[in-house]
Amino acid sequence: MGINNNTNKGTNLALVNTETGEIISDVANYRTVAQQKAYHQLKHKETQLASADTKPEQFIFAGMQELKERLENMTELTFRQLGYLAVISTYAGYDGILKLTDQSNVPMNKAELKEALKIGKDQTLNELIKDLKTAGFLTEITVDKYGQRRTAFLLDTSILFRGAGAGNGVNEKAKLWQANIQQAFNDGTVTVYNLGLLFAIIPYLSYESNILAYDVMEREGDKVQGIAIVDLAEMLNIDVSTLQRNMNSAKFDGMHIFGKSQAGKEKFIKVNPLIVYRKAGVPPLSSYIEFKAKVGKPKKKTVTTKKTATNQGGTTA
Repeated sequence: MGINNNTNKGTNLALVNTETGEIISDVANYRTVAQQKAYHQLKHKETQLASADTKPEQFIFAGMQELKERLENMTELTFRQLGYLAVISTYAGYDGILKLTDQSNVPMNKAELKEALKIGKDQTLNELIKDLKTAGFLTEITVDKYGQRRTAFLLDTSILFRGAGAGNGVNEKAKLWQANIQQAFNDGTVTVYNLGLLFAIIPYLSYESNILAYDVMEREGDKVQGIAIVDLAEMLNIDVSTLQRNMNSAKFDGMHIFGKSQAGKEKFIKVNPLIVYRKAGVPPLSSYIEFKAKVGKPKKKTVTTKKTATNQGGTTA
């Protein structure tokens, strides 16, 4: 098989079978060897440019069963304090030590933590740190940096951890998108109470659909047993109206963080995967499009008509 390239006929080219002379018509396009080489070089360059412009998404894992057991066995923390813990977790480095950014060479100090959490009083911060330490989520350690001994805050990396090699032995885990949670908190579109509820429901996040479910290890979507809103309120020991109010008010980047799905009379809760996500990689648009959708009637178009002017010579349009 070869290319019949008749230069006398300009652009009238055809791909033929040289053995039979048959013209092959079902070919979308073809390239010469030189063209193919140039094409691969171009695609390679485009890939390099795309890779250079793409920053890896920052997230921290939460061990779901480990978190559930910790929350069930402790009574020290309020939903507000759990919300502060959610914000704190977004500042954890790969070693579990709190830092302002991944590029910071020194750990976050107490004044920086106070500012990041928008806490006004030292007493409030000290009580929070004390209660988080009592619950086992946070530890104060001393590290050597640049010849100085500094106090650092360390998360319990058996529950909250970063990196592919971390969390050995954890079967079910969820990803908290650190930058997105920080943005929502800094923009004021979520309260610490909102984030406390979010943190408390992580152990119930289903893998397949991001709805809250009893059987989070179930991979087949049609077998997932969702948790009704009234039952979730009972599990969290709060009233339904408080749960619904906080779900309705929590937003990120113009999107709701909590959504509601309905099957018959039962209403289930779905969590925006741009905040917490179970699967590998970045969530596709199809997984959170419902959080972007807006309900409402389109504005009516107003029809304007041109007025005509008359003069002595007749009518002018």
